[in-house]
Amino acid sequence: MELAWTLERIWNGADLSNGWSSTISEYGYCCTIQCTKKKSHDEWILSVNPEEHCAYSLLVDVVLSIGAFHFKVYRDLWEASSVVLQEETRSGSRVDVTLKLRIIETLSPQDLSGQTPYRDFEISCKERSWFVDVTYLASIGGKLFTEWNEQRSKGIKKCWVEGISTYELDCLIDATAKYRQIVVTRMNYDVLVSVSFRYNISAVLRTVESFLMDADWIHPIRRLEYAVCYKLARLGDTISRKLVSSDTAIEKLHEYLAENDETIAQMHPDVLISLNIHPDHVLS
Repeated sequence: MELAWTLERIWNGADLSNGWSSTISEYGYCCTIQCTKKKSHDEWILSVNPEEHCAYSLLVDVVLSIGAFHFKVYRDLWEASSVVLQEETRSGSRVDVTLKLRIIETLSPQDLSGQTPYRDFEISCKERSWFVDVTYLASIGGKLFTEWNEQRSKGIKKCWVEGISTYELDCLIDATAKYRQIVVTRMNYDVLVSVSFRYNISAVLRTVESFLMDADWIHPIRRLEYAVCYKLARLGDTISRKLVSSDTAIEKLHEYLAENDETIAQMHPDVLISLNIHPDHVLS
């Protein structure tokens, strides 16, 4: 069951003749909606900025409605100043604007740039360093975290990590150590599923799988590709069963191929098999 919206604000008949903007401050963050008049359209930007006293992050869903247009962002992490969405609508003079916000979770971040009595193991990758609690990370499991914990138990206090990009490692550490729990967002799931599969971090992989099962905004064929590539059986079974039972498998496949300018020859064969589409099947 979908959670209720935490906040809903409505601006009836917003005057767009010279552009328009509005800012609201709620839950430690300033949300600014700005409309800029362009030559042939209106540009809308929703941005957020943490207030000075704010010491926590928010995992949120957001919907910005401009008249009949509804722009949705799911599982966005608010932790610093950022643009949440940037969209265009046809040029108008007056329009109803609605902002809906759903707070999924309030998170307390840790500063991993500094050492503490329990975060005393330093991870270095090229120009970046993090101080982490390897006892906690080892409890998540996986080859990488276990190796770090074993090194610490031998008195080693620093590890240089190779074979993974700084971006990937930063994403993994942020998603596991920064909030002392596994946090999957719209911005990190793609990297997390790849890295956790590569290093056999099952707890992270299963959390991403649960995320993808709920992610109806991601095309079902794309989610099937994730299921096949990263051996996410529960995800694959759920999506394929839904498509086959509703008799929409071929329709959704055509739709996905058209959206991505691909041909069926480029589709992973196991995705096709999961949809009961076999090599001798003729698609119309």
